[in-house]
Amino acid sequence: MSFGSDAKEVVMHFLKRTEQRTTPTTIAKMINQVKSLLRNNYTKEEIIKTIDYIIDVKKVDMYSIGYINMAINDVIRDINKEEKKREVEEQIKLTKNNIPESIKGVTHEYESTERNRDKLSRPSAKSRLGEKYNFDMFEK
Repeated sequence: MSFGSDAKEVVMHFLKRTEQRTTPTTIAKMINQVKSLLRNNYTKEEIIKTIDYIIDVKKVDMYSIGYINMAINDVIRDINKEEKKREVEEQIKLTKNNIPESIKGVTHEYESTERNRDKLSRPSAKSRLGEKYNFDMFEK
């Protein structure tokens, strides 16, 4: 199995993101390092995600692709955690949007007062304590 084209794409992505100038010898060494990662069952997409994560999120100024070899396991774990966290947050948001307003509960102090006042105006609303206590306690 040949990893040459994938390795070259990853190296070019790395050089573009780090804005480095290199010699053909250095590029050849980098390609061999990436091939090593590919032989160890890392995908091209995982390596590129790792490069982007280290540069964008961790703000590390990399000068060598060897740093990827060292950090890839931890970074992939962090990326997976963030993706799961994002999925859970999206699921929570979808679930909250599907809950009817009457079940969501009180969000403001006055909302509860208004709902109770509406209940009093219903024809079947009678005081449980009798006529003596049948008054609007929300009147101002």
